[in-house]
Amino acid sequence: MKEMVFVAAIALAVLAAGCTMGPGSGDASPTPTGMVGNDSDAHGCRASAGYSWCEVKNRCIRPWEENCSAQMTGNDMDAHGCIASAGYSWCPEKNKCLRSWEELCNSTTLDAMAASYCNDESVSAVYACGDYIRVVSATPGAGSTIYRNGETIRCPLVSPDSMTDECRQYVLGSNCAEANRCPAAVPGAPVDVHGCRPAAGYAWCEFKAKCIRTWEEECGPGVEPCLTVTDCGVGAAACVNGTCTQYDEHGCVPDGGYSWCEAKNKCIRPWEENCTAG
Repeated sequence: MKEMVFVAAIALAVLAAGCTMGPGSGDASPTPTGMVGNDSDAHGCRASAGYSWCEVKNRCIRPWEENCSAQMTGNDMDAHGCIASAGYSWCPEKNKCLRSWEELCNSTTLDAMAASYCNDESVSAVYACGDYIRVVSATPGAGSTIYRNGETIRCPLVSPDSMTDECRQYVLGSNCAEANRCPAAVPGAPVDVHGCRPAAGYAWCEFKAKCIRTWEEECGPGVEPCLTVTDCGVGAAACVNGTCTQYDEHGCVPDGGYSWCEAKNKCIRPWEENCTAG
């Protein structure tokens, strides 16, 4: 019985071996045809995987994944930390990095830009504050226009919650005092003896000692403001420097503090100049 079992086992083993072996199964193993990744170049880049050497980045890259560019924006900071490729440069006056098309570095340039608006006869005054320029229209009720680097900033006359960010920064965030950049006299828009510009609607207010526009503010108690003599009441001979008053025999305005100076042959105010010859 044992002999029969042994013979059967041998027969099964022979059959199994015959199924797994085929023609040429006894030959030597074939040479590999070359799998992807075995074709590294001198730099170790594998072309079959799409890699090539990038000299600039000193490594293997795949062109469809990244460019072999000279330098990425942001890696070119100067000694001040300004990124030139992003347009920033150092401004020593403001002690910070800035981009010239967003913010001016030289305040003198800002002054020159502000003064350029003064040549327009439709402008009554120009103010500068920080990087902003406010141009006041000479047209009654036209208000002001705000500029930054030559760009107009929309600043509607509404509550602060409805302002644009730029407008809010100018109106609420400025810590500097406005300064008028227009000279006393502008070509085409003459001023009177007080420096007021009648063409812009300004007249002198003796009570407040400044130029005002009567539709914007009152001159003060006891003084009758005017633009022309037709604005004055009965008894007034003229509208002089924004006040209804009478001339004296020399054309001086006593109500304005003027009196005749024979030595200078003109009307003067004693607290402004002495009536002495020469």
